Amino acid sequence: QEQILTNFLDFRKLGSQRQTAENLEKVFQQIYEDDGLKLDNLVGIYTDGAASMVENRSGVVTRLKQQYPGLQSFRCCAHH
Repeated sequence: QEQILTNFLDFRKLGSQRQTAENLEKVFQQIYEDDGLKLDNLVGIYTDGAASMVENRSGVVTRLKQQYPGLQSFRCCAHH
């Protein structure tokens, strides 16, 4: 039987890096790589409403959806 799993994966300090969509996407991909996970298996992402995460043209979610068109995205209701 298939299950949907929801897990907290990781925290990473960005250090002196700016919180741009490009830098956040790189960190996100590095977390997956470090944990031996395949982004091809990612079906959904849940984020806050920060522009760097959800901006329509260049946010992290948009950048990931360009690579993984079936990806579903959701915004945290506590961060609206």
